[in-house]
Amino acid sequence: MTLLKESAFSLFGKAYQSVLALVFVMFISRFLTENQYGTYRQALLVANTINLILLLGLNETISYNYRIIDIIKRNQLITNMFVFKILVILPVSLVLLLSRRSLSHFMNNDLLNDYMPVIAALTLIYAFESLLESYFFGAGQAVLMGKLQVISYSIHYSFAALIILMLKSEFYLILEIAVFELIKSVVMLTIILRKEKFSFNFNWPYLKELVRFSVPMGVSLILITLNVYVDQMIVSANFSTEDYAIYNNGAMNIPIVQLLTVTVGSIVLPKLAKETADKSFKDGLRLWRGAATNTALILITFMWLFMIFTKGYVSFVFSERYLDSIPIMRVYLLRYMITFAIYCHLLMVINKKKYIAIISFWGIVGNLILSLYLIRILGMIGAAVATVVIQYFVNFMEIFAVTRFTKTKLADIFEFKRLAKILITSGSIAAIFGLISTLLPLGDILNFFVYGTLYILTTFIAYFASGQIDKSVIQIVLKGISSLKGA
Repeated sequence: MTLLKESAFSLFGKAYQSVLALVFVMFISRFLTENQYGTYRQALLVANTINLILLLGLNETISYNYRIIDIIKRNQLITNMFVFKILVILPVSLVLLLSRRSLSHFMNNDLLNDYMPVIAALTLIYAFESLLESYFFGAGQAVLMGKLQVISYSIHYSFAALIILMLKSEFYLILEIAVFELIKSVVMLTIILRKEKFSFNFNWPYLKELVRFSVPMGVSLILITLNVYVDQMIVSANFSTEDYAIYNNGAMNIPIVQLLTVTVGSIVLPKLAKETADKSFKDGLRLWRGAATNTALILITFMWLFMIFTKGYVSFVFSERYLDSIPIMRVYLLRYMITFAIYCHLLMVINKKKYIAIISFWGIVGNLILSLYLIRILGMIGAAVATVVIQYFVNFMEIFAVTRFTKTKLADIFEFKRLAKILITSGSIAAIFGLISTLLPLGDILNFFVYGTLYILTTFIAYFASGQIDKSVIQIVLKGISSLKGA
């Protein structure tokens, strides 16, 4: 199984899940009240945040080690990781239950106090499910994982939609998610046991070795991703549940854009590491820079689309009840001008991982302080502004660290001329279609679909005509499609 095919299937499964999730959001945002929808999003925020903290690099440890060890070590690896996870997650779940009044008070939502047993159970299930997913990827079962995701999430969202239609209850929706994730985890575990003939084999010295390997890497990953949730926690603590629902919609990622950009990023890291190891950092950097610029082309193009036609997108996805999400979404879209690359990858391949953790830690501290300050001045949107400012700060510090340790220049990392052409080309065309939509309006939603589609087509024609699109990107996409057909 090639890396490209594994990536293609893995990403297809995740993309399918993301698109279904977006369709489901369109559904529940119309059938649930703002308070119910906000409560549902807060429950997932708690479960996802705690699960993220408890990853501790264990998933990466399984993925990294599984293919390079024998069957006895594999049994010890899986056993030890599950034992360690149990030792960590059970006390945390207990603390979550005991502190549910305080947590619900902190998040300004007393309903969370009643829902906390289900949220704690969901957190526990998430923790073990993430380990099972790591096995599938580590064992080269990405194709099977992709197929399982397609089937399972089709069933899940069908049942969830029925619950909303029949009961209109966010509590039963959260309960359904917990039951679904439990069943999915049992199915995944059954597949593992049948495929691997797994046997329980606990080894204390090996566990200590694995913890020493996983925790330092896990801390960096935790700190990087926690930045995503800092502003949402602050908004939840300082504003009403209804306000949080509005903010969450504005801060929600756009799945199609994620799919297009992550496809490139997932393939680049192993190639970057190989180029750096076999040749030199500069050779790896050239590959990374080309991929980053191609990703920037996609991100910046879509940034203008959603920036100009935000009202139509929000009205279509979330309904007109959530039009107040528009300013928050526009602020968040500004991240696209810097997040077209994963800068910490460069620090990873030069063995400077500790700086990722240090920079990310100060990013969280900065985000916390700046968000608390700006919400007092700007209101809820201040948290979004703080998050974007800190995103630029963190990425700048990562770039600075890379240039310092490798003695490279900014021009070696960024193709400034090409990036400027992309920004000007797409921005100019977006402005033209924005003006046309004002002079010849079709309605907000039709403006988004009709003029937005024409903008995308015109922009990519301009890219082709001016030679701004790298043909290698097209080849990667075509190979990905071919690999899917041949599976």
